[in-house]
Order: sequence, then C-alpha cells, then structure tokens
Amino acid sequence: LAENAEGMVIVDMHAAHERVTYEKLKVALAAEGVATQRLLVPVALDTTEHEAELAEIAASEIASMGLVIDRTGTNSVWSLRVAQGRPQGSPRLVKPALGLFTSLGFTRQGDFYYEIRTGIRDAYVATYDPVTGRVANEPDPVSQYYVGSNRRPAWSPDGRRLAYLSYRSSLPPQLGPPVLVIESLASGEKHEFTPQLNFRPDWSPLAWSPDSRFLLAAASDQQGRQGLYRIDVATGETTRVVRSHQGIHIEIGMPAWTEAGIFYLRREGPLAEPVPHRISLVKRDPETGQEEVLYQVEPPEYFNNFAISPDGTRIVLRSGEDRATWQTLDVLKIIPAEGGEARDLLRVEVPENHNIFGRAGLAWSPDGRYVLFGRWKDYAESGNIELWRVSAAEGKPEPLGLTMVHLRALDLHPDGRRLAFTAGDPKDEVWVLENFLPEVEVAQAE
Repeated sequence: LAENAEGMVIVDMHAAHERVTYEKLKVALAAEGVATQRLLVPVALDTTEHEAELAEIAASEIASMGLVIDRTGTNSVWSLRVAQGRPQGSPRLVKPALGLFTSLGFTRQGDFYYEIRTGIRDAYVATYDPVTGRVANEPDPVSQYYVGSNRRPAWSPDGRRLAYLSYRSSLPPQLGPPVLVIESLASGEKHEFTPQLNFRPDWSPLAWSPDSRFLLAAASDQQGRQGLYRIDVATGETTRVVRSHQGIHIEIGMPAWTEAGIFYLRREGPLAEPVPHRISLVKRDPETGQEEVLYQVEPPEYFNNFAISPDGTRIVLRSGEDRATWQTLDVLKIIPAEGGEARDLLRVEVPENHNIFGRAGLAWSPDGRYVLFGRWKDYAESGNIELWRVSAAEGKPEPLGLTMVHLRALDLHPDGRRLAFTAGDPKDEVWVLENFLPEVEVAQAE
C-alpha cells in the first residue's frame, strides 16, 4: 500500500515485478540483446516439420530475445527392456523419423498400433484479379503459426480485420472449442478469445455484423444448446440469438448479417427422422426477433447454401431438383432479397450431376456482377475443387485458375482483390509395428 495526494494506491507486487522485468528485457533487446544462460537440461518441444523449418529460419531473431533453439530431429520409436520396474540395458532404436504420431497401444502379441496424420486442412488467402477473374498467386496460409489448425477465414465489412478459428487442442474439431483470432490487416496484431462453443463444420461460415463489431456463428454451447451465437469481437462475450426448438430435429447454419437483418438456413423434421422434411431460408430482425421465410423447399428438391449481393437486393442459392434420384442436380438460382420467384442462373445437367460443390460456399464480387463458386474436378479420385465464377446477368461460367483439395468457405474481401477460404484434407492413417520385441518380452506379456 502507498499514499499520494489523490488517495490510497494499491500495488500488486507480483504484477509490478513482471512489468519491471519486461521493461528491462525491452531495453536489453533494443541495445545489445538479452543476456542468456543455457539450461542444464534443454526443453524439448514436439513440432510439425513445417513449424521446425520456420523456427530455423527465424533462429537469429529468436536468439536476440534470449531463446536459443537447436533442431534435434523427428520423433522415433525406441524399446527398452524393463524388469521389476527397472530399466535393463540400453535403449534400442525400432523405428526412426516417425514424426508426430499418436499411440493407440499394444496387442497381446506385442504389436504396436499408432496413428499419423498425412495431410492438413488450413485457411488460406490468395490474390484475386477482379478484371480477369484469375487467381494471381499461390495461396498463402492466413498465419505461419498453428499451420493446419486454422479454419473459416472471414473479412470484416470495413475491410480492416480478418477473423478465423484456430483448433489447437489434440481433440477433433467437433469435440473441443477453438481459439477465435481477430487479426488487424494494418498492423498484424492479433486478439484471441476462446468462446466456450463447439462450432459447426467448416462450410458454415463466420458472419460479421454490418458495423464490424460482432460475429455470428452456428454453434452449440457446453450444455449442447444449439443455435446461432453472437460474439463480441472486443470482449469475446457470446450470446445466443437464435435457438433450436424442442420436439423436432432442426439444423441451423450458414448465417449472414446485413443492414436488412440476419439470414440463415433452417433444416427441420421430426427427431425420429433426421433427414430434413423442409429446408428454409429465414430472415430475422435482430432487434425484435421477428422472422420471415424467404424461400422454402421440400423433398426431393433441396438447397444448402446462399449468398446476399453487396447491394442487398439479390440472393443466390445453390440448389438441386431431385435428391432422391440424383437427376438434374446442381442449380444456382437468384431470388429477390425480399422474397419472390427464383430464376435459374446456372444449371448443370446430367451426366455432370453433383458438379457444383455446395460446401465451397458462394461469394459475390463487390460490384455485384459475378458469383464465385466451387466445382468438382476429379473429385471422386482426388477431392479436388476448382474455383469458378458466373456472370450474374448472363449466366456464363468460367474457371479462375485455382484448384485445391476440398476448397470451401469462400470469402471475398470488400476490395475485391483478396480471396480467403479453407482447403485441404487432414487424413489420418493407422499403422502397426510387428515382430520388433524380443521373444522373452512377448512371453512375459502373455
């Protein structure tokens, strides 16, 4: 405690010490660098190959901050004989350079099962030429950190920030809440929150409010209550604004937020029959909660995605006419934003059925002249999705020169020159090591 002319001053000594140390480190870093002392026993960190390469590239900069790094190699499997809880002899190398893996355990016969990841899914940004419609460069990850963990990038309406989800736990994305990252495009500064929400799959986007103060997402809380949740990007506070109803099976997703209100897709049917009986495009007044159905279909017709034009007057839908027989699928339709008759923008007839990839999303160009969408390209064999655009006036489609595995969640920056999306396929493989333990160890295990 202390006292000055204005009253009593309470000082947190722990916080004060941290601040003094922090200021000393800043001064040292600006001068000749931070003084260091090597640890007697180094700290070992498990990283991906890409993360290790990035650390090596930035080794000198990291060293100036007092951290010396040394790459020692990848994870390997070793065996060591144990008797009565005590090690016997020296370790024996069984499998070198295994990389990151998850142990699944041993069988009674001494076989060791483990899981490795052979691919990644990540969020990317590419440069888009609004005149030619071509993607001008190879896409770059939205972040050099947590590569393979980032999803669903979304530009703020004012064009100043990029939001995305970062799944950093070892749990599958559907089981653990991710980190919400809000990045300033001008400074690169990142604000991070961990909303206690389980977000829906990658193809249901994050939607910014028109004033760039909030995000809207389809999610469920830790009690399993599903709906649309509003997230304050300044505090991370969450509020459920649309909830599911009791007694019927409802999926709510694909939110959008404009000056006219909140829009989302609603799939509904009895709980005993999870296949939806009805799919609706709903418009909601965020102030009064009043809702209006703008477009609705019942089987065999369906639709699974939509996007609102920049001027708010038109909505493009990705739909299909006969899900039961898979005939005459994949139609892009445009309806008035206030509801009304739909007109076909692009129709893909058989044998090219299931040609438009709904999970890729739909994105309008800022001038409202084009709609961007994803289209299958050798999808059954490779999972490739090719980026296309179609003229909103003439219905003429053209490829844009970008093909990536499972491309999804398209979002075009308000300047019309930067395209964000998620892509990749995080495949897991299960492997087994057999016949590597000495016979005596196998006998004891049995």
